[in-house]
Amino acid sequence: MAAILACGCGKAARLAQGRLPNLLTGLETVMSATVRDPAPVWPEDRTEDKPKPELRKETRRRVLKGAQIAFKGRGAVIDCIVRDLSDGGACLKVESPIGIPDTFELVLGLATVRHCRVVWRKATQIGVEFA
Repeated sequence: MAAILACGCGKAARLAQGRLPNLLTGLETVMSATVRDPAPVWPEDRTEDKPKPELRKETRRRVLKGAQIAFKGRGAVIDCIVRDLSDGGACLKVESPIGIPDTFELVLGLATVRHCRVVWRKATQIGVEFA
């Protein structure tokens, strides 16, 4: 604080010197409140030790398989990647969920076709349950 007083002009230094005790008292109040208050705990605080709880009925297996979303009697087809898969549903990676209907057929390979209903949509993923 002495450096601040020494570098200013005389009048400003005298004004600052008169206000300095009040400023320090206010600063001490702020600092003590900050030290006493614990850090907030966020409900979504997750780490590797505490992952998000699994809400699905079946466990999904991680896969990276090419597939196709087919609708309009298989006249319209959109390529996708199956990210994870279970007996009850899947997570599909898509370029965009726009234009994908709420129900469609998922074509996995040459023989497997599953009827799907969209459960959730994100920017490049959709979650489906098998009908």
